[in-house]
Amino acid sequence: MSLCYDEEIQCSVCGNKHSFLVYASFSSFGPPDLDQRPFEMDKKVLKNMLQKCPFCGYVAYDISEPCPVDSRFIHSIAYRTCEWRFFLSSAARRYYKQYLIARKITNDAEAYDAVLHAAWACDDSHDKRNARYCRQLAIIQIDKLIQEDNPKETVEELLLIKADLLRRSGRFSEVVRDYRRIRFSNEKMNDIRIYEIKMARRKNSKCYTVDDAIEYRKQEARRNKKELHKKNVQLWLEHCGHFLQ
Repeated sequence: MSLCYDEEIQCSVCGNKHSFLVYASFSSFGPPDLDQRPFEMDKKVLKNMLQKCPFCGYVAYDISEPCPVDSRFIHSIAYRTCEWRFFLSSAARRYYKQYLIARKITNDAEAYDAVLHAAWACDDSHDKRNARYCRQLAIIQIDKLIQEDNPKETVEELLLIKADLLRRSGRFSEVVRDYRRIRFSNEKMNDIRIYEIKMARRKNSKCYTVDDAIEYRKQEARRNKKELHKKNVQLWLEHCGHFLQ
């Protein structure tokens, strides 16, 4: 459930005012996707989380806050055209512009978050080419974050998300090659890792949730248990047959 309200906000770049839909809170009830997109984050929420000034084109979560880049960058052709990329979704354009600002100021965490949201917006508009492109950029940002001095838990979470980004981008061989020898400290994360590998081997680039991966592993464990029981019964019968001869 989302709580939102209208508010008139003044742009810090051009000084013009405009009314925006502001989200006071956003609640998600359900399993996230494997790339951590919250459950039921719909197109409207995704689009309106970022504000875009209709006068100068500046994009930010709050355009009244001081712009971290020179106003000339906001008016540049590269920024205004999303580096000459045509997105089917206005939300994707907003998040890509947010990515460009974060990249400009070398804020890797914000750049990663923005371009991943751009990929989700592309998913919603069935813009497969740009969804893949944005995920490729998110992988580059994740690699930078992994190299930073982050806690082990954070690094493992990033590595697991990277596996999904690689698979969703069609880079199946990299998932199989890079993740078959990795072991996470959390068993649930290992279950997801194995699921990513299995889907990659099937060349499956579809979207799945965390619960999909966990349930698959549970079903696989039950199947393996039945197979083991069947083999044990067969061995026992063979042993009995030899004893009676």
